[in-house]
Amino acid sequence: MNIKTLNEKFYVVYQPIVQAIGSNQFQCNEYEVLLHSKDDDKFPIDEFNIINSSEDSNLIFMEWYAEQLIPQIKEHKNSNFSVNINPDQWKQPSTVCFLQKLSQYANRITIELTEHVPKSSCSIDFTKILKNVKKLGFGIALDDITVGNNTTQFFSKHADKIDRIKFSLLDNSIETIQNIDSIVELAKKFDKQLVVERIEDLRTANCLKKKGVCRFQGFLFGKGTIKPGLGNTNNEQFDFSML
Repeated sequence: MNIKTLNEKFYVVYQPIVQAIGSNQFQCNEYEVLLHSKDDDKFPIDEFNIINSSEDSNLIFMEWYAEQLIPQIKEHKNSNFSVNINPDQWKQPSTVCFLQKLSQYANRITIELTEHVPKSSCSIDFTKILKNVKKLGFGIALDDITVGNNTTQFFSKHADKIDRIKFSLLDNSIETIQNIDSIVELAKKFDKQLVVERIEDLRTANCLKKKGVCRFQGFLFGKGTIKPGLGNTNNEQFDFSML
């Protein structure tokens, strides 16, 4: 595997993370960075697991990933970015090198801990890892809370290092939306930001706003683009007030 191969196989998109600013109005100045396969425009889970299983392949990937991100971070000076790290990647020294490369922009970057359960039997010292990530100046988010490795117990144990939790709606039914109450209360209890993902319609967003949720992500605001938003002079806005 080399940089040329990665360019042929993968690409990066930027999906808006928005904040409610009024009735049916939302503003975006942050983007989650998502890896997609050029074959099917989805996250390449199988190939990614192979890549992060060894230091050699993870090193090449992280160098490529930094090459994708840093120019966009430099260009879009008013935008923040959320970058996913898989648990197995923490076992590779090249992941730390990647974060060190990004550390000069750390005040605009949140590191998301994905929910995947580590595949290796080798233990991961998350207490040490999160402490070091915070030392570099990054924000930390827990992706898909209640799923996989990201249990509420894991969150409670490391809450002093976590700035944000993210919760994905499995569907947009009223029952599912009502079940989010415990997550909203958890975020309030620990004074953390909460982002609800998989928002596909305005009705769902408005129901959640009534529960106190103000940050959202999902297809309602875009699947993601190869460049973040509107550049470094404006914040992207979504106005549904005329619907």
